[in-house]
Formats: sequence, structure tokens, C-alpha cells
Amino acid sequence: MKKIGLPEENPIGAAGGKICNAEQLCFVREMSFSGGRERGERVLQAENGRLSFTVLADRALDIYDLRYRGENISFLSKNGLCGFGGGFNDVFPGGFLYTCGLDRVGGSVPVHGKLHNIPAKILSARSDAHGIFIEGSVRQSALFGGNLVMNRRIFCKYASGELTIESDIVNEGARDDEYCLLFHMNLGYPFLEEGATIEAPVLSSQARTDYAAKKIKDCFSVSAASETEEQVFYHTLDRGQVRITDGKRRRRVTFSYDECALPWLIEWKSMIAGDYALGIEPSTTRLDGYMRRKKIAPGETHRYKISVSIEDL
Repeated sequence: MKKIGLPEENPIGAAGGKICNAEQLCFVREMSFSGGRERGERVLQAENGRLSFTVLADRALDIYDLRYRGENISFLSKNGLCGFGGGFNDVFPGGFLYTCGLDRVGGSVPVHGKLHNIPAKILSARSDAHGIFIEGSVRQSALFGGNLVMNRRIFCKYASGELTIESDIVNEGARDDEYCLLFHMNLGYPFLEEGATIEAPVLSSQARTDYAAKKIKDCFSVSAASETEEQVFYHTLDRGQVRITDGKRRRRVTFSYDECALPWLIEWKSMIAGDYALGIEPSTTRLDGYMRRKKIAPGETHRYKISVSIEDL
């Protein structure tokens, strides 16, 4: 099992005998919903003293809500968690992390692929005075088809504003296979509001639609909820780092990743009343007719790591 990097001083020892249970500092708890549209959904509720987040055990170990010092960072759609089927727009929950793939990103039937809707096998969900560690596997397979597994690890230190997400794609099949992968990471109010800015070492930018092309000069600024259509942009970066600063200049969220493994940054802006969101989406490919899959040999592992840092300014 991969170990969390430990702080120099054990916080329990530093408390001088005042701590009876490590859950006074941080915890991860397994639970499930008993009613409503989310009935039956298994989740892992985690809190480290600064970050609190909900990991969806029945949704590929994706992350639903994320809060920093009690304030929401993530975009949560009006659908909320839905335990029943339907079209993408009917059930998309938003969430801080929605993993797209492995059969497709974008497209249709199903939009953004099957992976998010596959329950995970939980291998570890633990917390101690040093932090939180969650690990699980998600298998996307088919009779006479492929056998791909995503092994995911989520961890954070006690009292830290940093969260690390590692996702290994493993080909457990007997022949060569291919896949695509997109990390749909979504920000919402109150962190996201008018005046927020996006910073990234951009090499090139391209709009997905004619409507977005008219807005491309403002693609790195956040407006009020006054638009009528979503905007999507494709960026290539010199370095895999994106920083979003809130409109009041109080807080900043930084995403860091390997731009060689995830060469496309897709930006989704929905400055629409009632659907107000910003998506930061590192991806192996573009969408639509430009989608390309990566080849993976039997027994081969491809590793993806995204680090999220939230800080006060």
C-alpha cells in the first residue's frame, strides 16, 4: 500500500494527551443514502480538518462535493446524485471530479463513456492522525471485448489544503487495447463568481463552437450568470498547471498534472443562470471527430496523477 507522506510532528503527540480518538482530527466514513433520487448510493465521507469531500463508491471513486474551510468549491448540478438511469443531461451530477472514458469522451450513447457509472471495489478507506487514504479499483470489461481496470488512490494529509488523485489504467486483457480519459473537474459558487480569473501557461487555444469563438478573448475570465450557451475551449499548455483565483481574491485553486500524459486542457464555461460552472478538464484527447484513443498492451499500466491545492491569499 502506498504511504501518505507524514508531517514532521505527529499531531496526536503534539497535543499532549488531549486527543482520545484520531477522528477528532480527520476521518473517512462509509455510508449510503436511504431515500430520494440518491437512494442506495454508497459514499465515503472524508474530512481532514481543512478539506471535506465526498467520494462516490458507486461512481468510479469520483468526488462529489469538495469544501475548503466549510465553503463549497465544487459545481453541483440541479440533478444532484441520481441512482437511476436517464440521459446525460438528466443525471449529470456535476461534482468536483467526474471521470470520463474509457470507451469515449464527449460523443453520445453514453455521453462521456461508461466509466463514471461503474461501482468501485473499495480496497482501503482509512484515516489516522497523519491523513486520509482511499483506494479502489474500477473494471470496465465486456464478453469478447476488453478488460481495462482503473486503480485509483485519493489521499491528503491532516490539516492540509492539498488533495492528490492517482489513477492507473491497467490492461488486464490478453490482447492490445485502447482507451481515452478525461478528468472533468468542476468548480462552482461561492468559490466561482464574477471576477474570478484563470491562469495557465497556454501555447495555443481553439474554440469548439462558433459561439465559443466569439468569446475566446475572454476565455480566462469569469463573468456573471448572463450567458445563454455553454462555451468549450481546447488549450495546449507548456506546463500542466492551471490556477483559478476567486473574484474576491481570497482563495486560489491550483491543478497540477503531467502535460505529456494529458496533452489537452479542455475548458468548459457555463456562465448560465442555474447552471453556473467552470470545468477544468485535462484529457488524453480532444472531443468530437478529433477524439483519439491511446494504445495499451496486455499487462501495461499508464499512470495519471492530478494534484489539487487550495490556499488562502
